[in-house]
Amino acid sequence: MDTGEKGNPKDDPKSYVDGVKLPYARLLQFNKPQKKDIVVFNYPQDSVHTAIDRKDPYVKRCVAVAGDTFEMRAGRLFVNGKAETFLGDQEVQHAYTVNTGTQLDIPGLYNTFGFLPVREMQGDKGFVYMFQGLTDKTAKEIKALPSVLSMEENIYPKDSATISYKLNADKTAYTKSIDTTQSIFPINKPWNQDWYGPLKIPKKGDVVTIDKESFPMYQWVISKYEHNTLENKNGKFFINGKETNQYTIQQDYYMMIGDNRDASLDARFFGFVPEENIVGKPIFTWMSVQGAFSDASSTYQAPKKIRWERMFKATNTGEANKTSYWWVAVMILILFFGWEYFMKMFGKKKKEEDL
Repeated sequence: MDTGEKGNPKDDPKSYVDGVKLPYARLLQFNKPQKKDIVVFNYPQDSVHTAIDRKDPYVKRCVAVAGDTFEMRAGRLFVNGKAETFLGDQEVQHAYTVNTGTQLDIPGLYNTFGFLPVREMQGDKGFVYMFQGLTDKTAKEIKALPSVLSMEENIYPKDSATISYKLNADKTAYTKSIDTTQSIFPINKPWNQDWYGPLKIPKKGDVVTIDKESFPMYQWVISKYEHNTLENKNGKFFINGKETNQYTIQQDYYMMIGDNRDASLDARFFGFVPEENIVGKPIFTWMSVQGAFSDASSTYQAPKKIRWERMFKATNTGEANKTSYWWVAVMILILFFGWEYFMKMFGKKKKEEDL
């Protein structure tokens, strides 16, 4: 019995034992994830839970499959050298810095465009706004506002790790530091979320070379995802006790990336997603609430409201006018209240018979 988590998750009493494991298998699998699919999967690099089904569930878009080559160039996504194309219901977002002469009406922008996480700061000649994620269409409309002096997409410099700047104690200069909580995958590459790759996605049957350069890329694949022992002894590599410099990939892997490109913890940070971690594809969105969670980095908080237009709409069609599944909600309510009514009547009748 799982008694719940208390304090550090590592101290969580488990509802399973590591000594008893069933082999990975899928029953009635109709197809594998395809490019552009929205996919539910268990977080790969969860170091707390060893059981796959206990790892945190994530939802991202599959942008590259086994055998593909993934790359980011100045914040734009490329697969096999070709620029990304967008589905009808796909809203890719990027971060922007906006300089204005007068203060923007952020509540008014919320009413017009919906949820826009933003920080406001006083600038030398007006105001500076840091928008966490804007679509190309929304960015174009904001840029056209009369008070906007300039607008620039936030893109990390090429060949630089994720960088942060902190103001010195005397407030005269900034110190540059690497944000280790957002380490890029693999950790030995000078990549960042905007300039990434090219990176080849492992495919079942691929024979890869294991050396000092490739070790950080395949370490989790070999030892965690494919359950081997892996040792690095003075630059010599041992898999299951045998020295080798090659390894044959045992399953397919995928690249899962969020549409909100500058505010997404995705495969650029945690790496390949193994096939055994794939749960499935979401059919529809059952609840959508704007401003449900406060954002400490935003100056303004979005007004809380239910986005009825998104609820019970299909998530994976690629169509602008998506199929509605309201009938599913109605059926669930009928079954729930019908069962509750049946149980009350059954209990009442049984009580009368006992009397």
